[in-house]
Amino acid sequence: MFLVKGLFKRQRTDLSRDIRLERNEQPELFRFIDRLCEETSAPKPAGIYLSTDVNATVIVNTSLINLVMPPQKQLRIGAGLVNAVNLREFKATLAHEFGHFSQKKTLSIHTYVYVANRVLRDVVYARDTWDDWLDRWCGMDIRVSFPAWVLRGVVWVLRGLLGLVFKGINLLHLSLRRQMEFNADDVAVSVAGSDAVATLLCRIEFADQCQELTAHDLRTAAVHGLYSRDVLYHQDRAAAHLRAVNRKPEMGIPPTPPTQVFDPNDTSTGSVIWDSHPTNHDREANAKRYYLPTPPDDRTPWLLFRDMDFLRVKLSESFYLNSIGKPVAGVWSAPEYVQAFIDAERAVVGFDPKYHGLFDDRLLRLPNLDSVPTPDLERDIVDRLAAFFTTYPPADLVDQMRAHHQRREEAKVLEGYRSGNAVLKGHSFPFRGRQAAKKEIPKLLKDVSREMEADQARFADWDQAMGVAHYQAGYLLDPSRGGDLGYRYAFQMSLQSWINILNRQQDSIQATLEWASDGELTEEELSKALESLRTAGSKYADCLAKTEMMLCPEMSNIEYGQRVAGLIRPDNWTPPQFGGDDASLTAAIQHLIIDYQTTLHGLRRLFFKGLVSILTRQEQIATDFTATVSKTRAAE
Repeated sequence: MFLVKGLFKRQRTDLSRDIRLERNEQPELFRFIDRLCEETSAPKPAGIYLSTDVNATVIVNTSLINLVMPPQKQLRIGAGLVNAVNLREFKATLAHEFGHFSQKKTLSIHTYVYVANRVLRDVVYARDTWDDWLDRWCGMDIRVSFPAWVLRGVVWVLRGLLGLVFKGINLLHLSLRRQMEFNADDVAVSVAGSDAVATLLCRIEFADQCQELTAHDLRTAAVHGLYSRDVLYHQDRAAAHLRAVNRKPEMGIPPTPPTQVFDPNDTSTGSVIWDSHPTNHDREANAKRYYLPTPPDDRTPWLLFRDMDFLRVKLSESFYLNSIGKPVAGVWSAPEYVQAFIDAERAVVGFDPKYHGLFDDRLLRLPNLDSVPTPDLERDIVDRLAAFFTTYPPADLVDQMRAHHQRREEAKVLEGYRSGNAVLKGHSFPFRGRQAAKKEIPKLLKDVSREMEADQARFADWDQAMGVAHYQAGYLLDPSRGGDLGYRYAFQMSLQSWINILNRQQDSIQATLEWASDGELTEEELSKALESLRTAGSKYADCLAKTEMMLCPEMSNIEYGQRVAGLIRPDNWTPPQFGGDDASLTAAIQHLIIDYQTTLHGLRRLFFKGLVSILTRQEQIATDFTATVSKTRAAE
């Protein structure tokens, strides 16, 4: 029973949150797909669904019967993809997916491997009522449970052996999937040309970034009760914003064919043994090995769809259900109104270019003002502050930050080589003007890390000097300005503390889940895992309780006195309960993960808004103080 139970479990993809498209409602799209199926000799999909993703995929729901009968295939089209590509690239996308449809022999092997893979995974890692029954038997008197303990030992050995088989099959399966991607690309080339594959991949990379930014922006607006009825509108605005802030007007726009799109020396997406897809460069090279030119078609694929107003609202409903976990209907705001809120948010989360990234992605070390003496108008403190403002930020800041950013990039590359996430071609690589050997990677990574620690220590000293100087200058101008700045410093450090605490707990949750999924857990190990999750839940509840007492200073889109908890707490939040059956435990873990994501998103938003507010006020204090000193000295 233990060995065959996994055969009877069905693997299904939930399509309930997608929009099912019907032929009578979208005739142009279905005619386009019918013609494409004829061109690619692919069977027609059993159903077509529209999601909010930046992707298009074949959905195959499998069960035991699919070892002898082919499974039905559904086509899921991502609106985020449709919104980002032209009609030629859209055709290439669907042809690629239909290439998977038409890979009958390969797909049959894939199905066998997939079903076998899933069965082995369920047998090795999944726990169900059979395991619960065995646990209960083992919990009885030893005179009754002795056979159960023998059986548990046999199961443990079998699971260990089957786990090795599972990993071997998975490795072969990934190799097969990479080849299937090449074959599907060949189908796309046959109907859309060689260039469409590469330009499509380029646009998808950028569209993913736009989608991520859009989701971030709309979650922020949702905290303030703003729900856009057109999420696609904001994806377009996100593209314009990313191009502006990166100062790359051509970002995400592929070069004119037949120019090569992807750099063969770029290892950032290097294919490793556990990847299911080849690198973008390898896919471009495969598509162009027999070059097939085709005329461009820059029309939008949306011309194939009818009733776009209806689809935009339905896509928005799907987005909010997936993104914030609750249905939204009847409370829509115009996308232009929501975008105005988003633009106002962005206006106050960007740092002045003069800081050259000094405050990006690092911990602050603002001073504790309890230990800072109250300033008076003695001449030496005025002179000292005036001198500080003439030299802050440091004149060589641009050079220091450029060197720091270079070290960060070096550390990222070295860590990628060390972990195997990036592919090292050959036995050496360029590093600071020379060729470094592979064996040097650990030492170089240690050296770069030490240099970055020295950078952080220097930045901390600057934070302290910056905070004290601006607080004292503000106090001398008007004690209320110094007091306001001091409150903001304390508020900022409290936010940072909670972000650090929740980040550590989130890492702990992830580590616990990875450890728990690595194999069968003993009762003691399961208890340890549950205790770790309960601790994370307790820390989270403590964060909400403590931030209920924290009052926000005035910031853009946030009034003075708003409670932090109200801006970071999920709607209708209840503590997750870790107990019961596997389904209840899984739901509780998912509940906790979403809670952490929502709250960390809110805390980071407040942190960056608060930091921009601090810097803005400091700059005004420095300007006013310098002007006052100059006026006083002129009068003397």
